[in-house]
Amino acid sequence: MRKFISKSIRTGLLIILGLTGFQKTGLASHIIGGEMSYRCIGGNTFEVTLDVYRDCFYGIAGFDNPAHIAVFKDGQLFPFKTVNISPVFIDSIPSNVGDPCLFVPDDVCVERARYRTTFELPPYGGGYQIVYQRCCRNQTISNIQSPDSTGATYTIYMTEKARNECNASPTFNDFPPVFVCINKPIEFLHSATDLDGDSLVYKLCTPLSGASFSTPQPSIPSPPPYDSVSWLDPPYNLSNVLGSSPPLKIDPQTGLITGLPQVQGQFVVGICVEEYRDGALLSLTRRDFQYNVGQCGEIVSSVIAPSADCFDEGDDLTVHFFNESTLADDFIWYFDWPNTDSFSLEAEPVYTFPAEGTYTVALISEPASQCVDTAFHTIFVQHNSLSADFQIETFDCSDSSVVRLTDFSVDNVSPLASWTWEVRLNDPDSTVYVFNEQNPVFTIPNPASGTITLTVETENTCVRTLEKTFQTGANNPADLILKNRDICFGDTIALNPNPVPDFFYEWGPPLNSTEMNPTVSPAQTTTYPLKITAFNGGCETQTEVNVAVTPLPELAFDYSTGCDGVTVNFENQSVHSPGYVWHFGDPAQSVSTDPDPVFVYPELGTWTVTLSTPDTVLCSGTISQEITLVEKALEADFDYQFANCGENFVIINFSDASINSLGNTAQWDWQLSNGSSSNAPGFTTSVTQEQNLDVQLTITTDEGCVSTKTETLVIDFIEFTAPDSVLMCPGSSVELNPNANPAYSYEWSPATGLNDIHSPNPTATPTETTTYTVQITNALTDFCTITKQVKVFVPPAINLTGSDNITTCEPEAEICAT
Repeated sequence: MRKFISKSIRTGLLIILGLTGFQKTGLASHIIGGEMSYRCIGGNTFEVTLDVYRDCFYGIAGFDNPAHIAVFKDGQLFPFKTVNISPVFIDSIPSNVGDPCLFVPDDVCVERARYRTTFELPPYGGGYQIVYQRCCRNQTISNIQSPDSTGATYTIYMTEKARNECNASPTFNDFPPVFVCINKPIEFLHSATDLDGDSLVYKLCTPLSGASFSTPQPSIPSPPPYDSVSWLDPPYNLSNVLGSSPPLKIDPQTGLITGLPQVQGQFVVGICVEEYRDGALLSLTRRDFQYNVGQCGEIVSSVIAPSADCFDEGDDLTVHFFNESTLADDFIWYFDWPNTDSFSLEAEPVYTFPAEGTYTVALISEPASQCVDTAFHTIFVQHNSLSADFQIETFDCSDSSVVRLTDFSVDNVSPLASWTWEVRLNDPDSTVYVFNEQNPVFTIPNPASGTITLTVETENTCVRTLEKTFQTGANNPADLILKNRDICFGDTIALNPNPVPDFFYEWGPPLNSTEMNPTVSPAQTTTYPLKITAFNGGCETQTEVNVAVTPLPELAFDYSTGCDGVTVNFENQSVHSPGYVWHFGDPAQSVSTDPDPVFVYPELGTWTVTLSTPDTVLCSGTISQEITLVEKALEADFDYQFANCGENFVIINFSDASINSLGNTAQWDWQLSNGSSSNAPGFTTSVTQEQNLDVQLTITTDEGCVSTKTETLVIDFIEFTAPDSVLMCPGSSVELNPNANPAYSYEWSPATGLNDIHSPNPTATPTETTTYTVQITNALTDFCTITKQVKVFVPPAINLTGSDNITTCEPEAEICAT
């Protein structure tokens, strides 16, 4: 069992600052108050009474014997009379505070000395001032300046009216309590009695000073007027002599003093009573006294015991209770209040509880007194339910290591309250480290090994101890930092996803941050330097994180189809991808990883092609695109026209007349057997020789598909051998084309004089000279038509008469006619 042994010494009285420690020095540092009164006993004879109050516990000097009293007339510097008198009696002022259950400390002691004498005070047309002076006041007074060198003047003024009417001044009924309790309300009837029944008015007034430190007991008091004491303002002044709220005040009609002292100390207070008769002031009575404000003693029960006590398994639940009650000697203890079966009358009992649990213990002090006081104390007793455990973490630098200890102790009954760690290194010359926080962090040499012992205690005082060994040198927080990181362009990455709490991370340029786990999104590969400082700057290490930025894949492709329409040549136009996966969308779900695959689809139609990056790459992407495969009709063909022709030439216009369903012909290749060629869709050529002209057209599409057409043209020029002109005698006829080719077709014009305009060799019988035009077409080839002319000259008729006929065999003959 863990015993609770802390105990304070019991005392029967509380010592207060009100008087304790107020060391009294000087000649007569003892005066704490006084007052003076008079009464007429007949004729001009007046009895004067002086009451002086002193501190009889700490006061150095006793009462004056004799006391020097003087009487001054109005305006006189020298006394009218003086007298030296001894005390009539000396008694003690009771030190009660008006509450039988509040006790004044033993060092509070006030004595009163009463002086009494008579004076013959004849009328002279003025009043009398009766005076006694003494120095000095207690040096511990709190509310005036220089109290140890400030004396007092106790005086009463008798007006001419008072003297003439044989007046008696009012006298105070009771002396106020010499001790008041701090923070306890003051309520004291500071009233006075006037034998003549005059009207009395009460007020607080500033006490008067008098005498001096050098002449503390003047044989002849000084004449009026008299100075007032100097308040220590702020906070003290006539409006607040105790420096409290609410301030001390007095009812002007009843003399009831009320207030709430809140400052401990000694305070000078002045009370003035004005006596009026028929509206005229007769006398002014002053009382100068001292309030001692301190802590009042009272019967207070106080139990000293743990709020919880923890016992080893199997031990009795025995608790020792201690008693620090004040001003009490008789006690009753109850250990299971309000059940009174278990009790003890001992001052400090030892009790064994029957079972674990919470108990209310009651201590009654002075049970038979009207000032009985009861204290209650709740205690929880239990057997130990604490389980101790902790974790050791090290942060290793080059020559030192920071160690962090994390407490994992658990008690399901009571919260943990305290921890004591002892760290012992295996080096016999090393220091033993001791810590009391729950999770200490500290620095030790590196490398090092040793033992760590934890002693943990709960609020219920349960204690457990656990010891573990440790070794530094293998745990650097920089090792938790991934030095090389890869991201895709535009992505964000956390540089330290596993930060260690209580470490200070300082990232250098370009980051310049102290975040534990900053996020970055660099546009290019960047290195981030890092300095890691251990807990509270114990040690530091440096590392860096390199973030490699991989460009995002930009996937794109184009395609072309083969001449069969189902063979597709894929052209990969992607960038920033380390590989490719093609899904062709065919029923067989064919896949290729070639960069530029060629795939043959089973048929024409529309297919969805998907191009993706491999699953293993960091930066992935995928695109899908539909392709449509249509039938390709490609057949080379051409047209030609004979633009012009002659007997020895022909001009031919060739034009492309190929069939291409895609309209994507990209190239034309014309080859003629006479050596002519062209790469245009159409061209014109001139042929100057008769021949069989082979014409070949090869067309090529933008996909590389080829088709060829070859045709032979027979080039046969038209022959026309008729003469340009013939002579025909009038009345005769002539053949226009005696060597005509019947394979040609002819058309002659004009028809005048012709027997057949379509005849290859018509007979002309014009009556006059006529030019005949003929269009000759080669009917076999139908490629050309030529136009020729034949002029038939018909001379005029010759009417000559010649000689007789001549017969001759000569080659030539001459005939003459007329």
